[in-house]
Amino acid sequence: MPGEIITIELHQNGKTLVEASWSTDFPLMSASFEFKSAEVRVEDLLEKLLHLSAFTPEDLAELSHSRIPEVRIGAVANLTDQALLAKVAIEDKEPDVRRAAVDKLTDQALLAKMAIEDKEPYVRRTAVEKLTDQVVLAKVAFEDKDDWVRKAANVRIDELRR
Repeated sequence: MPGEIITIELHQNGKTLVEASWSTDFPLMSASFEFKSAEVRVEDLLEKLLHLSAFTPEDLAELSHSRIPEVRIGAVANLTDQALLAKVAIEDKEPDVRRAAVDKLTDQALLAKMAIEDKEPYVRRTAVEKLTDQVVLAKVAFEDKDDWVRKAANVRIDELRR
C-alpha cells in the first residue's frame, strides 16, 4: 500500500540540478499500526549533486576530507582515484564512508583485506560482493563471525562459478 513519498529538487536559474526521491510503503498486513516514514538520505542527494561537471576531481578529493560524513560519502561516490579511495576505505572512522569507498574500489588485494579485516559487517559484505578471488571468498564463508557476511560470500562464490 502506498505510504509516504518525499522528493527534494535543487534548482538553479530555473534549471533542475539534481532530484532525489525516497518512499515507504505500508505493509499489507501488520500486527501493529506502526508508521514508518520515508528515510531521507542526504548522501543520496549529495552524490547526485557532486556528480555535476562543476565539481572537479580535485574538489571531490577535498570534499572527501570534510568533517561531515554525508559530504564525504557523496564525494567518495564520485571519486575515481583508486589511491584516494583506498586511503578512505582504510582510514575513515565512519563505516558508511568506508563502505562507499569500498564500493568504488577495484583493487582485489585491498578488497580482500577489507573483506577479512574491517570491523563492520556491512563494510566486509560490500567488499565480498566485489571480490573475484574464490580462495578469499571461501575463507570469509567459513570464518567470518557474521552470518550475513558468510552468506554473501557463499552467494558470490556461486555467482563466480556460473
